Order: sequence, then structure tokens, then C-alpha cells
Amino acid sequence: MRLPIVNPITRTKKQEGVFGGLDTRSSVQDGYFADMKNMSSDYYPAAGPRQARGESIKTLETPNGLYWKNGLAYVDGEKLYYKEQEKGTVTDGKKVMVGMGAYIIIFPDKVYLNTDSGEFGSMEKSFI
Repeated sequence: MRLPIVNPITRTKKQEGVFGGLDTRSSVQDGYFADMKNMSSDYYPAAGPRQARGESIKTLETPNGLYWKNGLAYVDGEKLYYKEQEKGTVTDGKKVMVGMGAYIIIFPDKVYLNTDSGEFGSMEKSFI
């Protein structure tokens, strides 16, 4: 039995002299990165680490929900805030927030917040 002749794989070394930065096209050229996680091109022509992240602006006691609609809306405990202003009271627990037009709807409490007028109310109706 005869084995096939295998050609040896040649090794090549290549050194890049210039860092080109981030290239997000489908085919990336030599000297560029396709992705730069925690890296920065601020030190061009060399690559370097990104700047440190800033400190947190606010610490929530009980974060129950978070949503962005022309401003940050979040639930901390039982209070609903929109653009750093308290807008209403909800039950304590995890929330699901949905945007519909100018409204943010908060489930399972069945309440809404109009982001244009600031109106806060219940979606449930009762008739007597």
C-alpha cells in the first residue's frame, strides 16, 4: 500500500508596520482590525486600550425596569421615573415596559405614561 505524497506547509512571518484602524467592511485588508473590543485607535498609527469607563451616575436601590423613549424611564422600587422626575407609583416587582407612540406602557401593573404630556394613569376602566 502506498501513501500519497504530502507537500509540506510552508510557514511565513509577516509584520505589519502601520495600524490602519477599524475596517467594518466584509473583507478586511492587512493592517486593519475587523473588531476592536476594549481597544481604541486614538493612538494611531498604533493600537491601544480604550479609555476607562466613567463612574455610574445613579445607583438604584431596587431596579425593577428600564426603558428608553426620548429619555430614560426606570422603576426603582415602587416609583416610576422619567427623565429623572418621579411620575407615578407602581407595585414592587419586575416590570415589562413597551413603547407605543408617545406612551410607555408598564406591565403587569397596566399603567401608562405619556412622554409628551407627562400624564400617568391606569389602563383599566371600571363602570358603576
